Parts: sequence; C-alpha cells; structure tokens
Amino acid sequence: MPRIRNWKDLILFRPHKGATYRHINDLFGEAIDWKLIENHWQDLMQIVLSIQAGKLLPSDLLRKLGHESRKNRLYQAFRELGRVIRTLFLLRYISDLPLRRQISETENKIEAYHGLWQRFVQKTATWLNNVLTVITPTADVVSDTCRKTIKNIGSKVGQRLNLNVFGKNLNALG
Repeated sequence: MPRIRNWKDLILFRPHKGATYRHINDLFGEAIDWKLIENHWQDLMQIVLSIQAGKLLPSDLLRKLGHESRKNRLYQAFRELGRVIRTLFLLRYISDLPLRRQISETENKIEAYHGLWQRFVQKTATWLNNVLTVITPTADVVSDTCRKTIKNIGSKVGQRLNLNVFGKNLNALG
C-alpha cells in the first residue's frame, strides 16, 4: 500500500447526505451516489471480468474513459466507486497505527534501495568514464587508423577488381 503524501488535503466522502461525525466531520465532503454505482454495477463487473480475462487492457480503459466527456455515466460510476474505495482506505489508514507503520517501513526500504541503486549507477558511470578516458585513443589516432585500414582494404579490393578509380579515390583520402 502506498504512502500517502498530504493525505490531510484529501476529501473523504459521506455514505449519505445526512451522515455526520463527531470528531472527523470536517474531513468529509459530499455524499457517494450509490444509485449511480448500483445502476452501472453490471457494466463495472463486465469490465472487471474483461480485464481479468485479458480481453481488455487497463490502459485502454483509462485512455477511453479519459478521452470521453466527464458526462459519461460509466466514467462517473467508476469515479464514485473509486471514491468509496479511497474513503475506506483513508479511514483505515487514519485509524490503524500498525498499518501506517508497515507502509512507512516498506516505503523506507524501497527508497533506501532506490538511493543505493542511484549511488551505484553514479559510481559506475564515473568509473567507466575514467576508464574510457584512459584507454580510449584520441580522435586523431582513431581517424588515422581508420583511414589507413580503409586505404589498405581498398587497395587490395582495387587490385583484385582492377579498379583504378577506387584506388585514386583512396589515395585522395590519405
């Protein structure tokens, strides 16, 4: 489960309009539209089953819903269902100290691993750069070596094929 940054800024959704809470009422915004979820439940489940069966990629669904108008009822049903899931998770996150500790410890391990990996990549890149600088000949040496190699190969090919033009062009190089 991900660590939630700025979770205090997230709005929780009420199960119905009349719901009030003694100590956490300010955390809640508008109510969930359960009727919308109920009306589109079959469509939602059909999409879930299609994704599980591999007939629909989640990225395709997101792309389709993202391009369509927010007035699309299926989009709104998914949004409402997402609000329910997010609200339940945030309530659990707020009230469950062991869960918060577990998430924090896991994220710290992941961040430490990424930090170690980044340091390894930086050190390796620096080492490779130093090694290549030492063993790599200058551009002039490479250029001369290539020119001589091409000239030698070209003159041998020219002798075999008896192409004087090819040899003249190679002599112009060197």
